[in-house]
Amino acid sequence: MDANIKHILLWQATAIVAVAALMAVFPGENYMPQLLRMTGAGAVAALCYRLSGNTDKAGYYTLTAFWTLLAAGVTLNIWYFTTYSGGTPDAPVLLNDDASISWAQMTAFLEDYNSGVVSHRRGYGTFLALISCGQRLTIGSLLCINMLAVLLAIVLTGAAAARMALTDDVTLRARTATLAMIFTGGVCYFLASGAILIKDAICQLIMAVVLFTFYGRSLKMTVGLVLATLVAVLVRPNMLPFMALAALLSMPLLPRKGMGAAIVFAIALCASFFWQAHQEAVVLPLDPADGNTMFFLDKDANERLNAYSQVTGYYEATGVLHKIMLLPFSLCVQFLTPLPWAFGRDIVFGPSLAWSHFSLPWYALGSLLLFFFTKLRKAPRAVTLAFVFGVCAWCVSAFMTGGTVSRYCLPWLPFLTPAAAWLATSGQLRTKAFRRWAIVYGVVLVAGLCAVFICLNIYSPGGWEAR
Repeated sequence: MDANIKHILLWQATAIVAVAALMAVFPGENYMPQLLRMTGAGAVAALCYRLSGNTDKAGYYTLTAFWTLLAAGVTLNIWYFTTYSGGTPDAPVLLNDDASISWAQMTAFLEDYNSGVVSHRRGYGTFLALISCGQRLTIGSLLCINMLAVLLAIVLTGAAAARMALTDDVTLRARTATLAMIFTGGVCYFLASGAILIKDAICQLIMAVVLFTFYGRSLKMTVGLVLATLVAVLVRPNMLPFMALAALLSMPLLPRKGMGAAIVFAIALCASFFWQAHQEAVVLPLDPADGNTMFFLDKDANERLNAYSQVTGYYEATGVLHKIMLLPFSLCVQFLTPLPWAFGRDIVFGPSLAWSHFSLPWYALGSLLLFFFTKLRKAPRAVTLAFVFGVCAWCVSAFMTGGTVSRYCLPWLPFLTPAAAWLATSGQLRTKAFRRWAIVYGVVLVAGLCAVFICLNIYSPGGWEAR
């Protein structure tokens, strides 16, 4: 057996043993079935990585490291929802509103009664019920689905980045794939979404499929794209216009037949979105009557965002023009959140969400993405177009919510990380221009975080990530 394979297998076996030991310390699910489910999720992701054809030793190590973190997060969350809170795998204690609603809808669908959940919030729970094949899944099974979704999103992003790099050098393609995987999974908020019961992990996988199909020029993935679209229709219909835009922006990369397919795909997505809006299965992002955004925060959220409102005013009540003028501020809020403190603020989602506040990897990636603006003309066209879509989607998300719900941007991350991977492999980060930029960026970032910390503790003590 090749020495590299031995080392990889030893690394993977060590990770499994470590997770098994953690499960013994923090019990919550049936021990062996849950360990097998998590190991199976890792095996499927590793197989997909192998089939991508752009593999190296570092890539397998990276994927195993992310699997270990996800498995540890899933284990801790199961323990928190069951043993710690007095629940069981079949009846976990889910304090988070999104998770509890999804569980209630799944249960109602399987047992054939009305959950009482408003129509536009039923999708994710219905999706969970459909994939359960009529059986009520345990909390561990459901979390493993999200765990697998995030691992596959990371693998597909790496595979797409390798194809987008437009190089015949096998080693360089593998290195590009590995770096894209590191940059994607290294954003701790992205990774943490795979260990909690929330729809974002599935949304991230959907957009990674779109990236790989159109920008990675793998149009043979028709079945995967259709499945991803059907899931998006059910889980988060608001993604459909974004998917349509992503398909249309990729047209310069596609052959003539591919262009026609992209146009038909985009039209079908938009038609489905507006049909669901007509059926009130989805809330339109803009009110056709007055053009105001339709994103609403509840009373508790308004109090929590008191410091934010001190700067912008009551965001929901401002008009579209005012929100456009506030967009630079909203983008900054969206970029900085979750802030690198207040690690226990989102404990109701599960202990693993504390990872999301490890924001330094995201801030480091942000420096590369901002620097990429100066290299748009030099980068491969596929990388540039994917980056343009990611930035556009990022701006729309900030406009809709004032930047206060940063997790809405997680699905766009796979479109951005190939740009950072290209910068790293093309030698653009070894220039004096980047070193100067990195210093300026670091100083501004530290000053900005200090200012945010001071303002939050003046205007919102104990509120929105104040401490």
